[in-house]
Amino acid sequence: MFCYVKDETSFSPNFQITTQAIAHDAVLEESGNDFMCIKLQSDTLNAVWGDPRNGKLNIWFQRMYIDGTIIDVNEIANNEVLNIFIFPNPTTAHINIEGKKIDRLMLHSLTGEILLSKENEFDEKIISIDLSDFPIGTYLLEIQYGKGSTTKKVVKQ
Repeated sequence: MFCYVKDETSFSPNFQITTQAIAHDAVLEESGNDFMCIKLQSDTLNAVWGDPRNGKLNIWFQRMYIDGTIIDVNEIANNEVLNIFIFPNPTTAHINIEGKKIDRLMLHSLTGEILLSKENEFDEKIISIDLSDFPIGTYLLEIQYGKGSTTKKVVKQ
């Protein structure tokens, strides 16, 4: 990764802040996962980034001088990345939610009202929900797992 520094009138040359390169991971596109941030304070560059290569979303913080001298690098979070697939979406009746370690599903209206709640009592890898009695529209599916939750949009046609 490279960075450039801008003062009030000009840009200095790019300089390398890490030798690590990671492949794109869709988890970084989800809301709240904008992990790249750089701030220059005086002659110190502060950088934060996410690294999902080991199946966990590791978030790092690094401080370095603009001459390339690293002051410190710290891992500030280490969370398991949950791969969840929802299909078919949009749907006309049933929707399937596939993933490991899913504890509970809750279907919400766009106003936040809970319309359906389903426990995953038998640790199923694919959970099916019947939406045939629900009106056409957009819903929010809250997926609870282990120590966290995620929310996905579901469309009924």
